Amino acid sequence: MLSGLAQDLGYDKRIEDAKYFEQQRKQKEAMDMAKAAMLADDLEFASGSNPYDAARIKDFSHKKVLEMKALADTNRNWATDPMLRGQIKYLKHELKTGAPILQSLAYANAAKQHAEVMADAAKNPWAYDEDDLKAANAQFEAYRNMDPTK
Repeated sequence: MLSGLAQDLGYDKRIEDAKYFEQQRKQKEAMDMAKAAMLADDLEFASGSNPYDAARIKDFSHKKVLEMKALADTNRNWATDPMLRGQIKYLKHELKTGAPILQSLAYANAAKQHAEVMADAAKNPWAYDEDDLKAANAQFEAYRNMDPTK
């Protein structure tokens, strides 16, 4: 039987869990928005929204183009074979909707939202937690400055 003020009700764990689930929800929302924008606009996304993503997208696109080339080189009837044309169409689709591209779009959307929040925080500093804003800035800078070769 517990009594007194020394009880641990697990509020810290609940708060951390709530923050984690909110972060996961925001990530999913950013990815969904990026995917919807990509498919709705039929966008040719040839470069990344930052140097790290640009290098990843370049490598990803290069690999997909090499796969298409290898498929066309080994199967000279690719233009008339519906199955091979379907495979090439799928590879072209992956060029537009691959993970690095969607992640770059999600980052661009998140950066835009982050800039809006930072502008609002400058106008209304009492409405935001300063430590959370500093942590968000540090995360964006760390991602933007990542080395694409690693």
